Amino acid sequence: IYEKIFKISAFLMVMLALVMYMVLPNTKIAKHFRMNESLFVVSHILGIICGGIGLVATFLWQQMVVKTHLFEFLIIFFGLIFVYWAMILKARRTAKISDMLDEKQIDNIIRAGAVTMYVVAGIMLIMFFLSSNKLFTLEGKIWFLFDFFITLLMYSASTLFYFKKA
Repeated sequence: IYEKIFKISAFLMVMLALVMYMVLPNTKIAKHFRMNESLFVVSHILGIICGGIGLVATFLWQQMVVKTHLFEFLIIFFGLIFVYWAMILKARRTAKISDMLDEKQIDNIIRAGAVTMYVVAGIMLIMFFLSSNKLFTLEGKIWFLFDFFITLLMYSASTLFYFKKA
């Protein structure tokens, strides 16, 4: 039953987000769409939460995460905030995210991307060696989910770290 609930909920959220993206930026409501510091922080806090929950679920319930489509549900929650970012861009009639973020935020994102790449590569290497020596096992699709959620967690956490540090 969880699988059906997750699938239906995910489908409805994606359809609602698509309709909102197509309709709202062309209405009078769009003038209230703003990118601000709070939205930037909330976006990355949500990334930390979804990445953390996904990582824990991937470890604890390896097969259930795939079978019930729980991972899709978590990804959609994170993705919804970026649908809002896309609506802001569409309402402003610009295609550049650099018009929406300040230089400090862009610098934080760049630094976080670099840190994430190196840290996740190191973690994946350690996981590979542990798995090769039969000390730890992840099956098939689970490797992708582990990589996705650890990347999301690291990226969001390091973006917030650099944002708060500056």
